[in-house]
Amino acid sequence: MKIVFLILYIITLVVVVLFAKKKNTSKREFFFANSRIGSIVGFLSFSATLFSTFTLMGIPEFFRTHGVGTWIFLGITDVVMAYVLLVYGAYIRNSYKGEFQGMAVFIRKQYRSPLAAWTYLIGAFLFLIPYASIQVRGIAGFLASFDGNFIPFEAWVSILILAMYLYSYFGGIRAIMYSDVIQGGLMLIVIVLVALVCLQSSNGWHTMLTQIGFQQPKLLSLPGPHGIFSKEYLFITFLSIILMPISNPQLNTRIMLMRSNTNFKKMAIAVAIFAFVVLIATIPIGFYGALHYPQESAGTFLYKTLIVDTPPLLSGLVVIGLIAAAMSTVDSQLFALGTEVSFYRKTSSISHIELTIFSFITLLFSLLSNQGIVSLARISFTGTAFLAPIILFHHIRSRTILYGSITTMLLFLLSEIQVLPPTMLSIRMDLLLLICLFLIAIIIWLQGIYRKVHSNLG
Repeated sequence: MKIVFLILYIITLVVVVLFAKKKNTSKREFFFANSRIGSIVGFLSFSATLFSTFTLMGIPEFFRTHGVGTWIFLGITDVVMAYVLLVYGAYIRNSYKGEFQGMAVFIRKQYRSPLAAWTYLIGAFLFLIPYASIQVRGIAGFLASFDGNFIPFEAWVSILILAMYLYSYFGGIRAIMYSDVIQGGLMLIVIVLVALVCLQSSNGWHTMLTQIGFQQPKLLSLPGPHGIFSKEYLFITFLSIILMPISNPQLNTRIMLMRSNTNFKKMAIAVAIFAFVVLIATIPIGFYGALHYPQESAGTFLYKTLIVDTPPLLSGLVVIGLIAAAMSTVDSQLFALGTEVSFYRKTSSISHIELTIFSFITLLFSLLSNQGIVSLARISFTGTAFLAPIILFHHIRSRTILYGSITTMLLFLLSEIQVLPPTMLSIRMDLLLLICLFLIAIIIWLQGIYRKVHSNLG
């Protein structure tokens, strides 16, 4: 059954690529689909890009290990993020005059400086490539275990990266977004069905929670069994996630490709509903693991819960869902980075050089990195958050904000590699840096308003 699903999935991707390829008659069509994306394709593509292998594999494991605090970690913040998406999207769509050519081009024009564009490009590269790589690594490890290492881990990594590269290379943004529709719908179905199987096996919500409260009561309270959910941790995570639509190029692209403001508003509301349903469904999956596989490794827990303990038909869908989830997010990130650099360089035709380079770097990082998916996701979310003020306050054209973003990103990186301490003034370094950066930006913004009002009164 799994082979049948895989063949059907491959055939579907080939058909989508061929369909999209016929429409790619220009560079703008290849990269931006002429900004003619409807609300249904838009919301499923945005959701599939946002919720990925991290959701299918990382969040259930986080629930199993750290408990209900995970809901605050992602559940509540993702719904708030959808509200930020709605407000920010309307703001940036009205701010961007003319045809969309990527945020790097927009920022360069606003700040009248190539340094602003390169700050955005380098920051996005530094924090998105590792996140993309760890997702490939996670699904490759899962597939290697699934087939008993008949195909080695390194081979799975190479196969996945090559598939993503070829798909993006020939299909462009349309192929990526249309495949996102399949992946988004598949993810929703798979997670809900697995959650229902876990609830049924545990005799329902009430019995499951009662057993959890008896066996591992700390899973039902903050800060959790391992004390990870401190107030500072929750706050920095909250800020990092809600800023993702602003700072991530693949999400910005989807905002700008919507056919109209009405389509965009429908998309943003649908994303909020999708986030709520998907993340609620991960709770019983994680708690099922806490009850039945409390001492197992993350890989063993996920393999047994998603594959062994589910009906054959559903386990086949899970495998395809995992592959699709990884492809959707990673190829979107790589393609967005390639698009940003390509338009910034003003290449005269469809350029695949950037996509090739980013795909190769992702391959190397996937083979060499050994950091956990949730940990690296947090670093990625926080790192890109330092880019948000550059975009939010673009109308001020303040070099101080630009230099502040560069400085805080550098200090954050030094803290993560332990050159600088993880805390300062008894506050987490990442939280302190992000608060200081936004305070600087807000003060400069208010000063500008004050000067304008004072000038008008005078």
